[in-house]
Amino acid sequence: MKDISKLIKSRRSVRSYEDKAINDEDLAKILEAARLAPSAHNDQGYKFVVIKDRQKISELAKINLAPFIANAPVVLVCVSNNLGSKYHLIDIAIAIDHMVLTAWNLGLGTCWVGAIGAKEKVAEMIGAPEGTEPIIILPIGYPADREVPKRRKEIEEIVSYEKY
Repeated sequence: MKDISKLIKSRRSVRSYEDKAINDEDLAKILEAARLAPSAHNDQGYKFVVIKDRQKISELAKINLAPFIANAPVVLVCVSNNLGSKYHLIDIAIAIDHMVLTAWNLGLGTCWVGAIGAKEKVAEMIGAPEGTEPIIILPIGYPADREVPKRRKEIEEIVSYEKY
């Protein structure tokens, strides 16, 4: 297991994946990380739909205008099922970030796809009931792209003490 600060510093979005399956044990570890994530009032108001079917993955890539999704061996559709909670987006984001960091620790890359092109089509594709909403699509796979240095602001640009 990697040191968490090294893990956070090295993690990056991956948009190109090797043609290599993810083993079930690693996928279970990723999903378990979401289950263990904190949520407001311990509500856990989300569900993660695992897509492995190549045709469904291709369709997700098309309707979301994100062709790189089609290369991932596994795609998670992250669905909020507690839209009435003012914390539902925060809760699902925490769970997803737990999965993203766990995947990276296992040598797997991910990319948050939050601009879901046609939420209704995605919801229909996965059989999501009324009152739920797909929030993030998360492709997962072994990185096939080269590492590009991250551009980040200096700490002084994003942190202040006692006042803005």
